[in-house]
Amino acid sequence: MWSRLFIEGIVIVVSILLAFAIDAWWSERQEAEEARLQIDRVVAELEASAVSLEVQIERLGVTTDAAKRFLAKFGPEPEPVDKAVAGELFNYLFASGTISFDRSASQRFLASGLLTKGGWLEIRHDLSGLLAQQDSSERRSVELRRMRPAINQHTARLVPSLDAVLGHPVMADYSPSRFPYDPTVLFSDMYLESLIADYAIRMEINRGGHRELLEAHRALIQKINAARRL
Repeated sequence: MWSRLFIEGIVIVVSILLAFAIDAWWSERQEAEEARLQIDRVVAELEASAVSLEVQIERLGVTTDAAKRFLAKFGPEPEPVDKAVAGELFNYLFASGTISFDRSASQRFLASGLLTKGGWLEIRHDLSGLLAQQDSSERRSVELRRMRPAINQHTARLVPSLDAVLGHPVMADYSPSRFPYDPTVLFSDMYLESLIADYAIRMEINRGGHRELLEAHRALIQKINAARRL
């Protein structure tokens, strides 16, 4: 009788321990799957941000080049400038837009308690730093956009007939009757020259910052993919 009770007790204990082991295994499996899903979302988010940076770098290249060509035409006695050329240059100056990043997946991952050991701890640190860099990049982009109204307002004083849409001069493809002015007057104004020169410098700074941020995105994506293969 005692041996039977002993065996039954052993069976009960083993059953309880086995249940705990299965529950722990299932919890670990669920946690691993959640971690995998979150990392997939983070990588997809970083890749999308990298594409946005590539586009913005290209746009800033176009606008910076337009600003340089614009500045090359300034002088105390500038040569006559065709209206279509002036309009095209002005439109390119305002073509870069602003940049913004989706950080939701990265923030959720950082707020979770997942993957906090080994190389993942360094990845978490790098990701947190990258989000701070994104924030700085967005602020610089907004600051650059805020420079445009000053250019627009001063240009409107030089050219009272100039139309404007949301602070964006619309000068290309205007018929002579709707655009009755000589654009050469713009290129003899020293203050406008200084505004565009400052704008060009800021664009170049932003473009360099975007390049650095793009390299940081690529490096972190590579580091995450390497960690996932381990």
